[in-house]
Amino acid sequence: MQQVQGFSRLQTVPSEPTTAARRKLWILSSWRDLVLYVGTPLLLIPAFALAQAKWSPQDIYLFVAAFGAMGH
Repeated sequence: MQQVQGFSRLQTVPSEPTTAARRKLWILSSWRDLVLYVGTPLLLIPAFALAQAKWSPQDIYLFVAAFGAMGH
């Protein structure tokens, strides 16, 4: 046990956690992670392919840079 000075009185807390935390494999959940990390690029790649037909690469870069500058 360690002695920790709190705001009001001296407290004792265990030096090691009593139970190991269960390791999470997902950030949010399996389906949400799939949508965010796999689904998003699957939507963006065709969108940029279609955008190349209408706009120049510089225009697309300017849009991406402006979107990133706003903090998306």
